[in-house]
Amino acid sequence: MKFTFGLHLGAMIGAVLVAGCGTSDVEADPFRDVVGQEGRLHFQVDAEKPLAQGKNDLLITIFETSTHEAFVGAQVQLSATMPAMAHDTPTTAMIEERSGGAYIARGLSLPMAGRWIVEVEASRQKTFDTAKITYDLH
Repeated sequence: MKFTFGLHLGAMIGAVLVAGCGTSDVEADPFRDVVGQEGRLHFQVDAEKPLAQGKNDLLITIFETSTHEAFVGAQVQLSATMPAMAHDTPTTAMIEERSGGAYIARGLSLPMAGRWIVEVEASRQKTFDTAKITYDLH
């Protein structure tokens, strides 16, 4: 009887461990909420679906951290690097301003699975900040 209970318990623990090895919600969820490295700007980055190999579109909303006002009329740049392979993305995303501090980046190319660091830079007049966001593509 103890042996049978041990097998069932072992099977249950094994099932929990295997389930835990899957993709976490954090990795699957493209939403990121980050204060810039200089602390001047607050970046919210999202996508309609999890990032994947190929071209991706990102919605970037930017606010000033001190006033919480939308950061409109900014120059926004987006780049991505894959630290493990020491290379950048092969193409640059096209960025278009929307309303209320929102910017859409179209065509961010991530050509292979692995960890990517997406860097968003925003500047307007004398205000500049940058945010680095990590995504793991499977």
